[in-house]
Amino acid sequence: MTPVQLVRSPTPPPPAPTPWPTTNWLVVAPLVVIGLGILITAHIRWWRSRRYSDSERAFRRLASAMRLHTGFRVLARELAAAHGRATPAAVLLSDTAFREAASKLDPEPGSARARTLQRWAAERGV
Repeated sequence: MTPVQLVRSPTPPPPAPTPWPTTNWLVVAPLVVIGLGILITAHIRWWRSRRYSDSERAFRRLASAMRLHTGFRVLARELAAAHGRATPAAVLLSDTAFREAASKLDPEPGSARARTLQRWAAERGV
C-alpha cells in the first residue's frame, strides 16, 4: 500500500527582479560611452607611440616642451629631410643644422612654406 500524502498548494514562483527605470539608463549609458571612448583613445595613442623611433620620440617631446607651432613641426621634418643627415630634433636644437637645411630646402618664393621658414628663422634669430 502507498502512504497517504497531503496535497499542497503549488509554490509561487519567486518574484522577478524589477528592471531599472528608464531614467537610470539615460544617465548610465552616456557615461559608459564616454568611458569607452577615453579608453579606446588612450589605447590607440599608446599603440601608436610604440611604433615611433627614438629620434621621433625625442623630437615630439622637445617640440612639445618648446610649445612649437604645428607649422614649425612640419617644417622641421621637411628641413631634416632636406638636410639629409640631421634629425628633426637636431634641426630644433642646432642653429647650424637649421641654416644648412634651410639653404637646401629652397621653397618657392612667396609660398606658405617660404613665409613659415622666414618667420621661424626670424624668431630664432638665425
